Amino acid sequence: MNPGQTHITRWPRDLFLNFCLFLTSIIVAIFTIECAFRFHFQAQHNIPFFKQTDYRTSDPVLGWAQEFIWGDPQTHKFKIFLVGDSFTENNCFASPGHHYYEFLKKKLPEAEIFVFGAGGYGTLQEYLIIDRYIDKIRPDLLVLQFCSNDFINNSYVLENKSFIHNNESKRPYYENGEIVYRYSRGPVLLRELAHYSRIGYYFCVAFDKALAVAASAKVFDTIENDIKAQGLSLADFRESVKTTSTLIGMIRKRAGSIPLISFPVWSDEPFFGQAKKIFSDNQVIFLDRIPVIIFEVERKARSGRVNGSSHWSDVGHLVCGEYLAEYIRGHFLKNR
Repeated sequence: MNPGQTHITRWPRDLFLNFCLFLTSIIVAIFTIECAFRFHFQAQHNIPFFKQTDYRTSDPVLGWAQEFIWGDPQTHKFKIFLVGDSFTENNCFASPGHHYYEFLKKKLPEAEIFVFGAGGYGTLQEYLIIDRYIDKIRPDLLVLQFCSNDFINNSYVLENKSFIHNNESKRPYYENGEIVYRYSRGPVLLRELAHYSRIGYYFCVAFDKALAVAASAKVFDTIENDIKAQGLSLADFRESVKTTSTLIGMIRKRAGSIPLISFPVWSDEPFFGQAKKIFSDNQVIFLDRIPVIIFEVERKARSGRVNGSSHWSDVGHLVCGEYLAEYIRGHFLKNR
């Protein structure tokens, strides 16, 4: 065999070995970064090293869940069961000790408070929480916190088209009288894989946030703009309003003889007007003054919203807690 033939024979083998070394280096690098991310998440968010990546605890029925602030079901106090989304979530968007329900508790020492709030929850998920716990708690009052983006989260079609209020997760939707589970936006395989990789999850979240920021800055359009421009003329929004009314009716029915009140956190149209009508049609008290009062107080206090978002400042939470306490005392506790 001459030297030329030897070179030809060895060249494919060298290429293969180099490729294997390159591939091994990539795998080792990814493994090292993945471990670093896992140690970081464990230190910063108290997520076990081998746990799935989503910091929101997975729940096969709810989609995801947050920690429940659990009171004493056997108490002789007046029991209040609060259910909502990120405005009611116990670990986000307010300074420690400054959530509205904590001010409510301070103002009503004769009440026992039960709280469940999860970021991104829609009305169906809130109904499922109420259905799961209401018989265990047996509250004297059920309070439902409502947000304008519930209309988006209650519709797969709207959430799929949203870049601002899309939770990029699998959640239950109420369609044609049945509960179905869908990812609010794909690609589904990538979202599934991200549950098992801290790196994948981190970049999925970062990408989703970048989309939301770009849409908020009007770099490109999002379905919320169409809803604000067309209102009920937009068929998909009209269908979501119908679905939301059905879900509020389901909550009203599940509550039975337990008093039910609700309050909004924003007053933006056309969502606010439709929410007000829905609760009126379902004979649920709707404390529509809360967002108006909070906006005015925050404006006067020059208190910016949290991290540039639409979530209340600590001042807003204080106003909400005191307003709820005054209303509940005047309507439910004056004879106790």
